[in-house]
Amino acid sequence: MKRVARPITAKYLQNAAAFYLERYPSSAEGLRRVLNRRVAKAKMLDAPIMDNVQQAIEVVVAKFVDAGVIDDKAFAQTKARSLHRRGTSNRVTRQKLKMAGVDGASSARPRLWRDGGASAPIVWPRIARTIASKTLPPWPAPASPMTLPKR
Repeated sequence: MKRVARPITAKYLQNAAAFYLERYPSSAEGLRRVLNRRVAKAKMLDAPIMDNVQQAIEVVVAKFVDAGVIDDKAFAQTKARSLHRRGTSNRVTRQKLKMAGVDGASSARPRLWRDGGASAPIVWPRIARTIASKTLPPWPAPASPMTLPKR
């Protein structure tokens, strides 16, 4: 049984974008890809598609960017911070941000370190010196050996 796809209209694209953004954070390019994927699926299912669908997608994406729902800079910083906490390298972070469609992603991670927030790098030598300067209390005396009853 072949699935019937809904016709692709401007209202459909608007609703699909709103539904997607309610669930997932996204960049403008990411939303554009999602909407293009929906159109491609509709084409495969022979659904009616409006004329100049690409222009309609651009209008929908621009509307969400102008409303402040999509902010590429905030998305890049949040994604970079998350990847940094997982221990991802700078190069892999830049690649993942580029795949997400964020321009200028190479500068997002260093800014995170400079802001001194929760993602600031840990200074291990300073922590090691602090721990080494502390004197540890002596270990507690071992408990008396358990004596077994004589038979």
